[in-house]
Amino acid sequence: GRDMLRLEPPPRVASLDPGLARWLQTLQRAVGEIQEAVGVNADVLVTPAALTTGLVTYYTVRAASTSTPAPKVRITAATISNSSATIRAVDLYIVPAGASATASNRILTSVDIAAEQTYLCPELIGQVMTQGMTLQAIASANSALVLYVSGE
Repeated sequence: GRDMLRLEPPPRVASLDPGLARWLQTLQRAVGEIQEAVGVNADVLVTPAALTTGLVTYYTVRAASTSTPAPKVRITAATISNSSATIRAVDLYIVPAGASATASNRILTSVDIAAEQTYLCPELIGQVMTQGMTLQAIASANSALVLYVSGE
């Protein structure tokens, strides 16, 4: 699930300076209130997932409910690791709600990932996804590439 970011005062500082410890606790409460108000939470969007040669949806932005507003997700980090001894390619799509993966929503096009290397996916960082949008990928070989994405 989604976990709020927490600022914990370092134990040594808290024991040496009670005023600083109180300030850090106040800051922690304020950050929590701001995050709750704007709906920003740290989250793993895609747990490490082996990509396949078929187009697969790896993440879908949830729908709004009566108790929660329509969500917005911003991708903060994304990696694709190649565990094989061969260069492998990947296509990655951010697809609008109700649409299909096409050239018009492809974010990565046949990006080669070198053998036993990790690609940091700068094209994904900062991308915002809204209700019903999906993150989809297809690889040149089954199980050689592993996708990991986090966001808020």
